[in-house]
Amino acid sequence: MEAVRSNNWCSLQHPASFCTAEATATLQALFHVRHELSVSEDESLPRGSCLVLSACLGHRAVLFAHSAHQVIVKSKNRLQRKVWFPGLDQQTEDVIKGCLVCQASRAPDPPAPVITEEGTTAPWQRVSTDFGSLPDMTYMLVVMVDYSRYPEVELVPSTAAHVGILKMENLMANYGLFGELRTDNRPSIQ
Repeated sequence: MEAVRSNNWCSLQHPASFCTAEATATLQALFHVRHELSVSEDESLPRGSCLVLSACLGHRAVLFAHSAHQVIVKSKNRLQRKVWFPGLDQQTEDVIKGCLVCQASRAPDPPAPVITEEGTTAPWQRVSTDFGSLPDMTYMLVVMVDYSRYPEVELVPSTAAHVGILKMENLMANYGLFGELRTDNRPSIQ
């Protein structure tokens, strides 16, 4: 406080004169706003119309301001009207992002936009494929024709690549070559 009152900011270069590292860090952060600070008669430290708090009191102020479980912007505005301390914005964001109540009551993210694709102009031009499993531990290879949404289902003993390739070769022998083959690119279950 003496460095602020006397405007002797050079004493900050000798942190050994302060009792804690926290006090040194706080005063070094105050150095950047030193022209906006003044010391009042009751030893409080105002910055404009806001009261400057220590890091410990600042954390308590953030918790108090957050007790209403408002969003980040409202909580920051509520604090910034009355108090200031170094790191106010970041500390407020950290408290709110770590609050389970706020995360649970937060509005869900908007759904991803639907991406529409050009339709195909002919059957078997584009097909989508995936494996599925049946309760009796057999698998099925489902091939969906994107043009007509016609499913072609083949029962297979496993999801191994060589089994899928053999079934796809049989489908191409019956219906012709596919223009495009789509999969989810996920490793199959063996």
